[in-house]
Amino acid sequence: MELKNRTVELDLRARQLWLLIGWTLVFCVVYLSVAPVSIETGVEQGDKLVHAFAYGVLMVWFANLYERL
Repeated sequence: MELKNRTVELDLRARQLWLLIGWTLVFCVVYLSVAPVSIETGVEQGDKLVHAFAYGVLMVWFANLYERL
């Protein structure tokens, strides 16, 4: 039983780390969305693709941290 409790404790610490990384990514995406920084993609309206990719990565990141209901 002690081993199981220790495993749950380690999982919770890892989850907190993954959440911290995820929220750091959210902050970076929000900052880069409003900052006067231009990313050249070589495609017309390519910034829209970069935004979609960034939001997709965040969606997948957080979807993997939460159990299905």
